[in-house]
Amino acid sequence: MFKSNLLVILLGTLTYGCISSDSEVPNFETMREKQTLTDNRSGVDGLGGARVAELTPDGRQLLVVSADDNSLSIFNTHPNFELTFSQIFVNNSNISGLNGATSLALSSDGHRAYVVSFYDSAVAIFERDEQENYQFIRSIRDGLPYEDVFSDKESVRAKDTLGLLGAYDIAIAPDNSQIFVASVASNAVSIFDINGSNNIVSKQVIRDSDNIEYGLGGAVNIVVTPDGSQVIVAGFNEDSITIFNRTANGLLEHSQTLVNGKHQVEK
Repeated sequence: MFKSNLLVILLGTLTYGCISSDSEVPNFETMREKQTLTDNRSGVDGLGGARVAELTPDGRQLLVVSADDNSLSIFNTHPNFELTFSQIFVNNSNISGLNGATSLALSSDGHRAYVVSFYDSAVAIFERDEQENYQFIRSIRDGLPYEDVFSDKESVRAKDTLGLLGAYDIAIAPDNSQIFVASVASNAVSIFDINGSNNIVSKQVIRDSDNIEYGLGGAVNIVVTPDGSQVIVAGFNEDSITIFNRTANGLLEHSQTLVNGKHQVEK
């Protein structure tokens, strides 16, 4: 698997080109390097095996999750497009749920960050304060040792109440009312409600074993449509894409599964 300890900032040169007699569209003709941040150099940390980077909606900060550093790092952005290292959260006795951090999702106002971790099989929750510093709140997990999760899946299946084993990707509803997690070892999609007090409550777990049509074996990627009406999951082990409709009360109902090289299965 490709491993990166770098964060590279590129700038594009914007030009305009005609594609018809009636319109002009912008094109990025050239890209040039603006800045390169390297793990463990010049005070930068949290880029060992960097997996995902997300810019806050206000554009003021960049958050990066690292699978090798088991961390969430925060960089401040500046008007000249440069980044400066600001904070890092590393899995330790006080901060849990970051071992093998693989992905993150941000609330629409950027005040909440949700990080999923492969080895901890967890969702770690962070909040941004008025000084634009993030604080660790808590993590959600079943607490099963990863040695058991990945060596003896049958014995931990009954204990897998949240469907987060091998959590790999996360998405958030446009209205910030729910988060959705795709998990490789659970072969599942987990749905959590975010209530008025910003507490996270398990609402539904959909497992591949629930229905042969689901195509959730090795669930590795999850997205929510812009209008929040559907959730789409990629199943690595089944070469599939599964679409769920999101009901008015936030439950997911199977709509369609597309499998590579096969006729589509539709409900």
